[in-house]
Amino acid sequence: MKKFFSIFFIFLCAAPLSLFAQEKASTVDHKVKKTGTELTCTIDDVDDGDTVDLRCGDTVIPAVRLLAINTPDIIMPDNIKHCYYDEARNVMRRIRSEKREVTAIFYGSDLCADSAKGCRNLARLIDNET
Repeated sequence: MKKFFSIFFIFLCAAPLSLFAQEKASTVDHKVKKTGTELTCTIDDVDDGDTVDLRCGDTVIPAVRLLAINTPDIIMPDNIKHCYYDEARNVMRRIRSEKREVTAIFYGSDLCADSAKGCRNLARLIDNET
């Protein structure tokens, strides 16, 4: 009988914790989007001031280069930051923290520098909440 109550107690304690631990599963889509494709998304992660990962439903589109925005970069492999790199990235992080819904309009891709990650999608973002 003690064994039954021990197992029951562990189940009661672990079940609610597992509900909190579950995170929405997402797929990563590296494919280049067709020019003119429009998706409703939020900013999922910030690479720098002009490159973000977008979450569109349960799909994450990594390394989307934002058109008409040019911000300072970090030079690899030495991690040398151009002036105002941190400020530009922090502005984009603030926008991400607001979890604002945007429409991403895709315009193909730029040069595919890293074939393992695929090409960066190029997109323009429109704020849906203004």
